[in-house]
Amino acid sequence: RFTAIFWTHTPPRIGSIRSARLIDLEIPVMYGALLVYSGASEPIRQRIAALPFAPRAYEGVTSGAPLYFRDPSLDAPHNLFAVPAEVWARARADGLNDPPDLRGMVFDPTPPGDSAPATVVTIDYGPDEVQWRYDSHSGEYARWVDGEPHTDADSGAQVTAANVVILYARHQDDESIVEGEWNGTKFYSTEIELQALGPAMLIRDGVAVDGFWMRWAEGAPLTLWADEGAAQPLAFKPGITWFQVVPLDFSGLRLE
Repeated sequence: RFTAIFWTHTPPRIGSIRSARLIDLEIPVMYGALLVYSGASEPIRQRIAALPFAPRAYEGVTSGAPLYFRDPSLDAPHNLFAVPAEVWARARADGLNDPPDLRGMVFDPTPPGDSAPATVVTIDYGPDEVQWRYDSHSGEYARWVDGEPHTDADSGAQVTAANVVILYARHQDDESIVEGEWNGTKFYSTEIELQALGPAMLIRDGVAVDGFWMRWAEGAPLTLWADEGAAQPLAFKPGITWFQVVPLDFSGLRLE
């Protein structure tokens, strides 16, 4: 699942909108965002309803138009889309559209020093292989999946990012939430812990820098640092950032 965070350059529609997962309980809180999602399994819906940011969660199946619409040219459940302008208008009407506090995130157009080459970044998940290829002329990475360009369905343009961040985080099954069952095997919701700290790698400008991610307060954004002592922040390049979240023992990363 992808979770997109929009600050500027908002498209006229976003989607396909799918159901929320446990990680979606963390991300809106850390960025002070609105949560746009189709629905969720009942245990996750109850957890969303119990959280302080619950009024900022606009569920598609209950909110409906004009915040959401179905594209008749696509098959369900992949045809639900949200209209950001309408979501923000509803949030303003509800008194819930205050700007988030993103202090702690550092941006700098200057490439980092003491780094390793990273013009091709391969992330092998097993079933699928993601690759980011650096273009020195644009200064951005283009995304590929299983050898094919990953394109935007609206514009047709290939997905690009100024920063690619590899976040290593603890993954574990939450056996209190059964998302499905097949041939007697139950599939549980996966909890991804994005609090405290963990290893990270910042990839930008054709190079990679090892460091750590930190998030000590629930309402604080996730920040990147050169060391565990939080003495030196790692600066993002201004532009789009794509976070690839992987398990702590992930071994499918290759840099060229």
